[in-house]
Amino acid sequence: MATPASAPDTRALVADFVGYKLRQKGYVCGAGPGEGPAADPLHQAMRAAGDEFETRFRRTFSDLAAQLHVTPGSAQQRFTQVSDELFQGGPNWGRLVAFFVFGAALCAESVNKEMEPLVGQVQEWMVAYLETQLADWIHSSGGWVWSTLFTLPSTTGHISLLAFPGTFSQEELQGPWPGYQNALL
Repeated sequence: MATPASAPDTRALVADFVGYKLRQKGYVCGAGPGEGPAADPLHQAMRAAGDEFETRFRRTFSDLAAQLHVTPGSAQQRFTQVSDELFQGGPNWGRLVAFFVFGAALCAESVNKEMEPLVGQVQEWMVAYLETQLADWIHSSGGWVWSTLFTLPSTTGHISLLAFPGTFSQEELQGPWPGYQNALL
């Protein structure tokens, strides 16, 4: 079993990112992580990387969560199937950000379909997946803190995807993402 990728940091990062994305979509689930500007540089970097990912790959990634037809009984299986497909070609920072965007989209879809209790569960699944499937890679790649050392301001004033070494290329996403359709069936 992998060692946790700094469990408190991972849990806080997931909670902040999901809260941020839910608020961005107009869902207010009470005060808490994700509200307002992120003070933690890692949280800022992940928020900005997620925003840039959604902007750059809107067509490829749009409505993925809605296409999953998630129910409370199928949510965890669907989450695991899509996550496994995403990392089928091996982890990198781009796919890690895609994982966060997917998890947050699944949370937003849960709220949209009046399945709010799934939000906390999805966050727990994200943390567990990060800690069991990706912790060794995160650690060997310099850890969460290392990824923020490469932050550069972009023209939009956000932290660029250079915050996460490894790029979001169309080729990179062509590998596992078309396979997500297998998880949908």
